[in-house]
Amino acid sequence: MAAWPIVYGDDGRIESYELTDARLERIAQSNTLAIMTDAQLSIGTRRVGIDAPNLGEVAQLCSDERFVEQPSAAVCTGLLIDAQTVVTADHCARGLGCDQMRFVRGYFYESEGVLHALRPADVYHCQAVVAHKLSATAAAERVDYAVIELDRPIEGRVQAITWRKDAEPLEEGEALTLVGFPSGVPLKIEQGGVVTNGRASTLDYFISNLDAFHGDSGSPVFDAELRLVGIEGRGHDDYAASDDCSAVVRASDDPSAALEQATYAFHARDAYCDARPQSALCCEDGKACSAESEPAGGCSISCRSRHRCGGAAYLLLLAAVAAGARRRTLVQSRKRSDLASQG
Repeated sequence: MAAWPIVYGDDGRIESYELTDARLERIAQSNTLAIMTDAQLSIGTRRVGIDAPNLGEVAQLCSDERFVEQPSAAVCTGLLIDAQTVVTADHCARGLGCDQMRFVRGYFYESEGVLHALRPADVYHCQAVVAHKLSATAAAERVDYAVIELDRPIEGRVQAITWRKDAEPLEEGEALTLVGFPSGVPLKIEQGGVVTNGRASTLDYFISNLDAFHGDSGSPVFDAELRLVGIEGRGHDDYAASDDCSAVVRASDDPSAALEQATYAFHARDAYCDARPQSALCCEDGKACSAESEPAGGCSISCRSRHRCGGAAYLLLLAAVAAGARRRTLVQSRKRSDLASQG
């Protein structure tokens, strides 16, 4: 899936309950969906169980690595941009197929060691891939996004997502936040990354030193004002094997070492608006955003001006969607970008 697991400097991943930013916590827990298949879910009449080995088993990790005892169930990450629409990476959508994707809301720890209880109503299906694009490796412009319509609206409150205005390159050194399911474990937030190359001449993707892993493919990347700016897609190798176990690959914080790539999010929005111009995201040109719906420097999902809001690797192989095959997949599949660029 999207990024290859790597840590730049100190490992900045934390649980959502450890956040001090209440708005970010709401977005993380309410809008961020874990993408799985039926093989990772045990759906009963009232409860949903996670049927997956822990990360230590899947990646054959050394015992002192972080999160080794946590389940590794998520394949990719998606972000709700309204009550029935999800943005993710296209290599995730292509790798699984619409009919196999399950979107799980609430895959996070409420407190130390206590997973949030999942209900059958928290599991959603893909109804349609509304817009998508996955560029070839050799393409001059490289993007990787998919916009997916769920089988039904989300139950409960969905947080408004603010998009950074289109055609604005990120500046080197801008702070970034990544929300996703690294290596398939429950929700984590990484707030220690910065932009290392905004690729202003192409505006296809930007490069950062976020601590991103394979399950973070499709993860939302936010700027310092919590505006959606990117969709995580590709990165560095996650783990390196030693004699009898594997450890997280670590690199310096030097910008020259950064390899994490995220597609500029406005590409997904524009493609979605071409396909669904009647959406609240994509209202007619010339209509002003209401004062209450447009924060400074961006537009929320309730914005009424398409002009102001913006216009027109690797996929973690599920290996026959079985736990044993999943273990072999994570050990054997070290390069996300090659697979992500096919098709």
